[in-house]
Amino acid sequence: MTMFVASLFISVLLMPPIAEATILSPSGISMLPFTIPAVTPLLLSPASVPMICAITVILTHQPKDTVTIQAASHGPLTLGPAVAGGFAAASIDIGVSANPWSPESCGLKENGEVNLGVLTNFASRSVREMTVIGKAVTESFYGKRSQYQELLDGILAGAPWIYWPTYVIAELWSQVVMKEVGVYPSPDELNAVVAAAILVCGEIDEVKDGVINEPEKKIYTRPETGGRQLWYGIPIGAPLDSLANTTAVNGTRIGFTSFVPDTWTRYFVKWDPGYRTTSIELCTTTCLTMRILIYHGFNTPGGNFLVWHGGAYQPIFPQGGTLYVQRVGAVMNHYGFGTTPGARTSNAFEMLIAWAEYGITLEFLKGQTLPLASVQLRRKICRYPLVSRYRGFGNMNELKSFECV
Repeated sequence: MTMFVASLFISVLLMPPIAEATILSPSGISMLPFTIPAVTPLLLSPASVPMICAITVILTHQPKDTVTIQAASHGPLTLGPAVAGGFAAASIDIGVSANPWSPESCGLKENGEVNLGVLTNFASRSVREMTVIGKAVTESFYGKRSQYQELLDGILAGAPWIYWPTYVIAELWSQVVMKEVGVYPSPDELNAVVAAAILVCGEIDEVKDGVINEPEKKIYTRPETGGRQLWYGIPIGAPLDSLANTTAVNGTRIGFTSFVPDTWTRYFVKWDPGYRTTSIELCTTTCLTMRILIYHGFNTPGGNFLVWHGGAYQPIFPQGGTLYVQRVGAVMNHYGFGTTPGARTSNAFEMLIAWAEYGITLEFLKGQTLPLASVQLRRKICRYPLVSRYRGFGNMNELKSFECV
């Protein structure tokens, strides 16, 4: 493919109308084949990307913002592996192109109010716009429409950020507890707590493998006040080096809040960039914990949604995913797979394709630990509400030694 071919395609590309948005002139370049090196844990093995046509579409909303949608080329680690697998791919920066790790440049307007445009992009709008434009670009390039005319026929969501306004505030709970009791453990002490939890609870399932089965049912502590549960807690056995992090300042150990709940609270809840989340108190946490349990699933009958959670993943509590499965399972073909401690799926995307396009379903996903993990194992990630159980015989690191019960 030459630069001329990419330019010719742009000249005939038809963009669909986007509600409340203005599409600016798209651009495109041809990219020669390249190889993406492995970057654990995002990419476990090198990916060879063929020659592609990379399209950039910029759109704006009122009040004015600039959102960039890129097809096939928005960073090798985000789109490259999908393209290497033979798929058309798209990503979007939701209008936060300066520093995706901080809302400092765009979270608040000049008058100090929340920038609702950026917040709307982040919450829902950008995903829809990316999907509509990505499909339009793909259909124009290949000269045919997709098999299904609905917006999406399937979604794969690994550890999705479901119930964001509630669980992100709940992530402050460890910092609140440490402040209330006046004790800030060192990293070594936190690691010792995790190791002790795994030692005590890791063999309850009769498998000595260094992980806790169904860790979401055993938590360290959970946000509550007056006996009322505000949200879920960190699964026992999960690391504590992020949400319960501490640091030493002038010889005194203090709390150190993870950047996600820290920036969310300062910019979008308190509207105060100078607010100190490490000084937050129990009563404040109670007020900030917003029980917004509104969900937006498929309105299309038969929508296919495959979701799974890492059971020992501290930033996103897997119990929220379970709650979502329970709430939306009645309105869609919801494949609510369970959790797996210390492992990740190896066939989830392939299974989604088989399910959404050919109606083939399985009862479990294949889970395996990362190549450099201290414990090497394979596990079945069973369809909710089933869980993986050791059969009592066979190699404890092989899938066939476990069953979904």
